[in-house]
Amino acid sequence: MRIGRCPRRGNKTDRNDARGLAELMRVGWRREAHMRGASANAIRSLSMGPARQ
Repeated sequence: MRIGRCPRRGNKTDRNDARGLAELMRVGWRREAHMRGASANAIRSLSMGPARQ
């Protein structure tokens, strides 16, 4: 889903982007991102075996 830039938001800056994302989270258009825990990353790295060079 692509959301176009609204002309009333002004210039595209990090601050305006963060404000826009916070607004989308408030109204429920986007869900919170899920991040794996450190233990899941450790298990995955162990199951992949040694790094190939």
